[in-house]
Amino acid sequence: MRLIAILLLPLAASAANVISTPRPPAACVLLPAPLILTQPGLAGVPALAPLPALPALALPAPLPAPVVSVPARPDAGALLEDGGRRERGTYKDELLRRTRWLYRRFFPGFDPGFEVELSFSGRTNTEGTKGSHEVDPRKKGVLHEITLIEPAAPDWSDEHERSRTPFSRNAAKNPELFNHGIQRWVARTVTLFHEYSHGVFHELTPPISRGFSMPESDMIRVDLAMVLDEGFAVMMETLLIDRMVENAKELGLTPEDVSDLKVRKTQRLLDMRHRRDHYTAGTYYFMHRLYKQEGAEGLLRFLKDLDMERLYTLYTYDPAYRLIQDSPTLFKAYLTKTGDARLREGVDALAAYLAGSPAAPEEEAGLRDTLGLVSVSALARIARLYISRSSAQSDPSLYRGFVERVARLDARAAQNLPDP
Repeated sequence: MRLIAILLLPLAASAANVISTPRPPAACVLLPAPLILTQPGLAGVPALAPLPALPALALPAPLPAPVVSVPARPDAGALLEDGGRRERGTYKDELLRRTRWLYRRFFPGFDPGFEVELSFSGRTNTEGTKGSHEVDPRKKGVLHEITLIEPAAPDWSDEHERSRTPFSRNAAKNPELFNHGIQRWVARTVTLFHEYSHGVFHELTPPISRGFSMPESDMIRVDLAMVLDEGFAVMMETLLIDRMVENAKELGLTPEDVSDLKVRKTQRLLDMRHRRDHYTAGTYYFMHRLYKQEGAEGLLRFLKDLDMERLYTLYTYDPAYRLIQDSPTLFKAYLTKTGDARLREGVDALAAYLAGSPAAPEEEAGLRDTLGLVSVSALARIARLYISRSSAQSDPSLYRGFVERVARLDARAAQNLPDP
């Protein structure tokens, strides 16, 4: 049985007859191989010189694929009962079944299973399909609330209707790409998978102690828990698209479906390059770096060993946050419960030294060893904070001091820093 039975779920258009809406002609031009971006910078930091291209966000092969049954197509008659109320409830159930099946099929071992309440919200000032996820961060195995947000009340009868995506906010930068609409089933499937991945992240990471005082979060003071949470969700979203495209025949996807999936991924990656915020950092500088180096098993170990209480009290303005980027050795030591305590102390000492704190001659050897683990790209991003006109830390004299301190430990590392 083809998975198209659940991926392209036709629904009833009236209580009297089941109307099959014909698929519109494929207007999409198939994109070439999925876009591969060079390393982007952080918010407010100019793009760095091109770095070696990142490989496509793809799951390491081979992984054991469990034998699973494809959810059956719902009985059309059941969708017509109770004046449409039953229809909406069944539709939401099928969307969740679709998501869970895709997790089991392509990412075995990730989904621990948890209860979800899915709802739709219509907002006239919204373009495309967005989503939100809410859960009590102190509790495991509790209800996760996911909302799919669309411009108006969804039309349950046709998942093939096309609309622009939320990434159309970038249309001025690339009108042809970002004004390109995709089918609603693609938008809903990928968006729900992203939001569901937030639930997976929550359930896989260690619990928070009852006595922990949860700090208030906001979009200015972004903590590392949010950085890694969004990075995981975005990476899983793009990995899903890779898997669906690679298995298009098994899933019963048409060329139009494949094209829409590729458009959706390209829009996401370019949007991150334009935003350069915690979505970008969490995806590229942490999750993808670890996944590329250690694969699915390494990623699972990392999630289950995270020190969540530490992550909730570390913020993106902390100096150590930038030092550990791109280096799984450093950020595993700094962010996990079983990480190397000496290396964690070394990161803090190096961050203080580069910020201007004095260091005794006998301490320089340890600082030099830690600097040797800092990636070239991470060090360059720190340097650009001092020379970027858009950075609040921009100061030529501070930059010269930073370069001198790096050179004192490693002359070659200083030579690789960007010119002011």
